[in-house]
Order: sequence, then structure tokens, then C-alpha cells
Amino acid sequence: MAASGVTLLKNNNNILPLDKAQIKKIAVLGVNANKKFGKFLYGGSSAVIPPFEITPLQGLKRKCEDTISFIEDPAKADVAIIFTGLNHSVGNDSEAGDRKQLELTSDQEKLILQTAKKNPKTIVVLLNGSPIAMEHWIEQVLRF
Repeated sequence: MAASGVTLLKNNNNILPLDKAQIKKIAVLGVNANKKFGKFLYGGSSAVIPPFEITPLQGLKRKCEDTISFIEDPAKADVAIIFTGLNHSVGNDSEAGDRKQLELTSDQEKLILQTAKKNPKTIVVLLNGSPIAMEHWIEQVLRF
């Protein structure tokens, strides 16, 4: 079900899916890179508690099978992947309160823009259940 909910918005030069043979180092960044969402009533009545859950970072590490190094500095990476978006706390994707803006938080947008300056091969993965405005940063990512 999760795989069928994925939407690819932009794929310059057909970089995705990534070719593991061409990548030695990946910088994984963002508030949702190591976040689990399956908690009791996390987000309200739509909360889901799966029998097991892995984070995006855990999934990447399993998929790479020790053939790719994970580093923190996007300037030294072959590709940078930012996992960002919304969580289920109040004011995000939640029943407990309305969102006050369509944009990501300023910290998240700043991370995207700074990372894209350091590494033109920056991929942004949005984890969210409602719309997000992207006009401040969409042209800065995947521009190679």
C-alpha cells in the first residue's frame, strides 16, 4: 500500500532510481530520515501501527548492503538525499490542529537550499499526507 502511494514529481536526467554501482557516498539528511511514524494515536484516528517499521535511513542501509558509505557532509557525497515533510504532531498532518502554512518549516527549507548549494545532486523525499508548497526550493534540487 505504501509503495502505491509514492509519487515522483521530478526526475532530471533520469537519476532515479539510483545506480548503486555509480555511488560510493550518500549524505542522508532531514527531520524524517530516522523517524518512525507508527505510534498509538499519533496523528489522531488515522494512526497506523504496523507490525514492524523501519526508517528511511535504515531502509537505505539495508538496500546498500555495506557497499555505500553514509556521510553527513553533502559536499563530499556523490548524492544527497533529504527526507523531510510533515509529521503527525499538532499543526502538521494531525487531527489536533490546522496547519498554519503550506510551506515546510523555515528550518527544513533552509536545509534543502543549503544542501543543494553544496551538492547539485540533491534529492528531496517528502513524507506527508497533505499538500506542501515547493516554489521556494523546487528548482534548486536535481538540477544536474
